[in-house]
Amino acid sequence: MYLVWTKFFLLSVVIFFRTGNSEIQHDSACDRCQIKRESNTVKMICNETECTNPQIPMNITDFIYVRTVKTNSDIDMSFLCYKNFSKLHNIDLSENDLKLIPEGCFRRFSNLQTLNISRNFYLGLQNVYNACAGLNETKIEVISANHINNVDILFPVSRNLSLFLANTSLREFHFEFNGISVIKSGVIEAFPRSVELISISGNRIHFGPVFLELRKLVNLKTLDISFQCTTMQHLRKKARVGENSHNCSMLNETEDQILDILPPNLENLISTETGSGSYCFPKLSSNHSKLKYVDISGASYFAWIGPINFAGRSNQLETLILSNNKCSRISDNFFAKLTKLKYLDISYNVLGVFFPKVEGGKVFEGLESLTTLNMSGNFLEKLPSDLLKYQYNLQELVLSHNDMELWTLQIKHMKELRSIDCSFNRFVSLPVSIQADLDAIAENHDVHFLINNNKVICTCENLQFISWMIETKVKFSTHSKTCTQSDGTLVDILVANQNLKIICAKTDWTYPLVLSLFGLILSCVVGIAFYKKRWTIAYHWYLFRLRHKGYSAIDGKNDDFEFDAFLSFAEEDRKFVDKIIEELENGSDEKYHLCLHHRDFTPGVPIERNIVSAVHLSRKTIVFMSSSYLKSTWCNYELRMSLTKEGEANRKVIVMIILDNIPRKHLPLEVLQYYRKNCYVERPEKEKDMTMFFKTLKTSLKT
Repeated sequence: MYLVWTKFFLLSVVIFFRTGNSEIQHDSACDRCQIKRESNTVKMICNETECTNPQIPMNITDFIYVRTVKTNSDIDMSFLCYKNFSKLHNIDLSENDLKLIPEGCFRRFSNLQTLNISRNFYLGLQNVYNACAGLNETKIEVISANHINNVDILFPVSRNLSLFLANTSLREFHFEFNGISVIKSGVIEAFPRSVELISISGNRIHFGPVFLELRKLVNLKTLDISFQCTTMQHLRKKARVGENSHNCSMLNETEDQILDILPPNLENLISTETGSGSYCFPKLSSNHSKLKYVDISGASYFAWIGPINFAGRSNQLETLILSNNKCSRISDNFFAKLTKLKYLDISYNVLGVFFPKVEGGKVFEGLESLTTLNMSGNFLEKLPSDLLKYQYNLQELVLSHNDMELWTLQIKHMKELRSIDCSFNRFVSLPVSIQADLDAIAENHDVHFLINNNKVICTCENLQFISWMIETKVKFSTHSKTCTQSDGTLVDILVANQNLKIICAKTDWTYPLVLSLFGLILSCVVGIAFYKKRWTIAYHWYLFRLRHKGYSAIDGKNDDFEFDAFLSFAEEDRKFVDKIIEELENGSDEKYHLCLHHRDFTPGVPIERNIVSAVHLSRKTIVFMSSSYLKSTWCNYELRMSLTKEGEANRKVIVMIILDNIPRKHLPLEVLQYYRKNCYVERPEKEKDMTMFFKTLKTSLKT
């Protein structure tokens, strides 16, 4: 509503100041309707009262209808329908609360090319059919009918739709977010062969034999089937659950023929959050594909087995997007045949443990034409030096939002490199050898390096790197040209460089001596402390082991889990969490065995390993979602590991407790997806509601 009023206000201002260049006409029966004409475009703006007989010029080419106030009354379309607007090319009726379009309303507009009836939420399918009736008498090329089916009863898409359009020159058909679950046989087959783009994203379609009809659309170049919100869950429920349900070697051998059902000239396939039902990316083969752009992000393919094999003239794929799949493993030959691929996005997966094991750059072998590689958000800590040994033509490398502290990747061979994004990591500096490699590349063309939101510190040890950042031809962004002082404040590197040169010149010989003495004293103190406490440490270690051996699962269950639940929470929420712990562990009816990070994590073991072990050994994970939780790196890691386990286990693992009212725009993608697909528990506002809250929580832990 705000956008509509803004649009009305701006148009009114333009009308007021430009009366010399435009005509303003008022409907004789309605003073609140205005018709604004600029050249051959007419904008009709109406308020509460409908215009019964507006004087619209007959020679217009573009018509836009704006209804500034939404009412329950239907709009009388007689001012437009069946009139002889022979020069009208484009009609925009979007966002007007239309509920009725007479059948064949637009058939007399012989030169009509574009029709937009989107975001009339209660228009329904029948009125889409009415709008399409008679369009074969026009020159229609583009139809947009998105968000028009928010009705209580959902009907399947019938063949009437494509029959009305069969003899048209339609090029684009947009039919998004309409809640459609069934497309009847013959609908796709009867579509005009001229169509080049179809977008049916945001529906509920179960893909079946009817989609074999896509092969008939020989001119279709772009197909968007994203966000079919029930497809993946439906297919995976039908999959056989057992010890081999996630074994990638059990993939259906016919899955590699899936590309053969696509139109022969399709170039762009967009399938965001629409999986095939398998947890493993299947083999894809084709000898006659013309695909250049493929987006299969958010489909929860945990393992990429493949390979993707486009042979001969089919090898035209240039862009592949596989982000947000929670992938933790890629086979060596997965990308091997994609020799013409230029853009690869594998961001926001879970490849931090996988990549250090890759030898000789095998996983990216074959990507000889690659110019852009996005690996952000993968929990990367360290990369093998030769991981990208075959990427000679790489121009842009994105490694942002990871946990990297040391640069180990070789880039000397990347002579075309133009941009590296390492923002939001833990880098303190770059090795001198990498600095030299970047300098050599920057001699031939500009190289941009983003290192903002890292841990570049203003110390004597880092003076060489800070000086290099100032002197090099490599271009750093403004936010990257800072370092952190000991008090945590950010300082421009020019100022830091001047100050450090003075300070470090005075302390060149004293600093190593002081550091050595400090290290010696610290070693002695730590050694004495450990020596005095050696028996106490041994006692608590054996006590810890005994507590584990004494565990007995609730309700007599014995399913190889060591804990009933692992509690994932931020320290700021500890007060409320302690109440939960007290009730679950010491309740009168039954006692639960909980895993708490401050109590049950193994000392001396890396935090990552402790988190993975806790999630693996617990039947459930209770997540206490709050603003503080989202700010914690380790909490986010616990959530990601729990989501991964839930996907692989094919059962509900997470019990979500909402502590704060967090705006949706501040939530990460995986949390938004969880909210949309699962139930959660909210913290009671009143103490008297705690009894029901505990009852609900305990029921969730048993399911």
